[in-house]
Amino acid sequence: MTVTDSRVLGGRPRGLTALHLDDDELDTRARLVVVGNGMAGARLVEEVLERSGGEQFRITVLGDEPHGNYNRIMLSPVLAGEEGEDDIVLNSHDWYADNGVTLRAGVRAERIDTAAKLVHGSDGSKTPYDHLVLATGSYSFIPPMTGVRREDGELLPGVYGFRTIDETRAMLAAVGSCRRAVVMGGGLLGLEAARALQGHGLQVDLVHAMPWLMNAQLDAEAGAILKRSVEQLGITVHLDVLATEVLGDEHVEGVVLKDGRRLDCDLLVVAAGVRPHSDLALRSGLEVERGIVVDDQLRTDDPDVYAIGECAQHRGQVYGLVAPALRRIADVAEKYEVPMVKVTGGQRIDLLGVRKEDLPAMWDDLGMPSGYAYGKSMRTVKTCVGSDFCRFGLGDSTQLGIDMETRFQGIESPAKIKMAVVGCPRNCAEAYVKDVGVVAIGNGKWEVYVGGAAGASVRKGDLLGTVGSPEEVLTLVGRFVQYYREHANWLERTYDFVPRVGLERIRQVVLEDADGIVADLDANLQRSIDAYRDPWGQDGAEPATPGQFRPSLPLVPLPEVPVR
Repeated sequence: MTVTDSRVLGGRPRGLTALHLDDDELDTRARLVVVGNGMAGARLVEEVLERSGGEQFRITVLGDEPHGNYNRIMLSPVLAGEEGEDDIVLNSHDWYADNGVTLRAGVRAERIDTAAKLVHGSDGSKTPYDHLVLATGSYSFIPPMTGVRREDGELLPGVYGFRTIDETRAMLAAVGSCRRAVVMGGGLLGLEAARALQGHGLQVDLVHAMPWLMNAQLDAEAGAILKRSVEQLGITVHLDVLATEVLGDEHVEGVVLKDGRRLDCDLLVVAAGVRPHSDLALRSGLEVERGIVVDDQLRTDDPDVYAIGECAQHRGQVYGLVAPALRRIADVAEKYEVPMVKVTGGQRIDLLGVRKEDLPAMWDDLGMPSGYAYGKSMRTVKTCVGSDFCRFGLGDSTQLGIDMETRFQGIESPAKIKMAVVGCPRNCAEAYVKDVGVVAIGNGKWEVYVGGAAGASVRKGDLLGTVGSPEEVLTLVGRFVQYYREHANWLERTYDFVPRVGLERIRQVVLEDADGIVADLDANLQRSIDAYRDPWGQDGAEPATPGQFRPSLPLVPLPEVPVR
């Protein structure tokens, strides 16, 4: 199944003929299950029906919210009182029934059994599927602030995200008894929320972490003009500052800014970006990085499971989520007093000098994959900018680097392995002196070098072979890595292993299959790849022992003892 239409959800299909069978056992159509009844999921269902998909699929939709599909973009007019809830409905409950679609509103998908092809629901149900589409969207990001959540993990009463109709209802119910509001986030959504709350008679403070409003869309000069316009409306704007604490025990009473100022409020709206809803996929064993990883056909690593919309990560991108991710890094760095944040050439952002006891909470606040450079394993893949932003580029080194890092992450080996990919022979990412280096040479071809070194001694890698596609690069590199894993001595780096075994011998094995073991190398490597789990994504933040995340020794000053 290929989803190719990316039109914005708008009109509803007209005159669709639903297929009803008296006996469900006689229905031979494939079972299409969509998890998520938001704008992406509902638009997919519309498109399937418009293309006569009702004759091919029995469609079931699971949605967390107990509503039909509504236009989330129009929540701001609802909060302002300019539109009613009925005005933003796009697909009512009746629409699903009329078109032969089973809507299970208010049922959260808790787990996917990909082997049995079952979706386990929050109501105890098990929904079988032949094809499954994850359209779980995203949820409001609540920055790490002291006091923002109660002990049970729920938001402090009076604190709201601005993402769902239920959150909007709750704010509308609260405004009548509120006098002051603080809105966190100076993007479009934050501005709309501030204006809507002001329209209900509240005094509003708008807090934005960046130097000017709508910084993703406007330059500094335009942002300054917008700030003056907003302030002329009576909204107080606070720029280039973070909120670090939420005050109040039973209900929000105010926020404390990083510069020490206190803003009193009895309603706090957080419009500071979103995170992808990828937990379901992660719990179910699907590949998840910043979002649910999909290929060009929107397939996950399970060929019968697809992902669309804000929850999906395609070619390394989770659209609309990059800026909030950077904001999270900044928030965590400040909250935990990280001494150094370093951008690397190996697709990493390093947070250095963190305290051991802070690790579980940091990973929970970040919500990002770990760099997985633990023990003896593949460390990182350094890349140049490739063909998109370099006039000399002959190949997309950035994407190939992402693909290599994703495939070989966490693979244990006799010694650490460093890799690099460059888009041309100018070698900006030093691919010639890595354990594995890949170089684009034009016409879609890539050279693969092995056994390079750039430490105490320098060694240029040996040319293992030339291949004609990124897919062949992954295969050849995988065979070399697995052969090295099975035949190298412990702590023997590739720059010692390659000369010891001999380049020609390695070529005979991995290129010519002289020993007839290539299939075994591929299978053994794949088993290791399938077994990998992100240490911080699979309950890794739970201590394996009581002292795992405690300082090794108590920091107690000892008395000075004279030395004789």
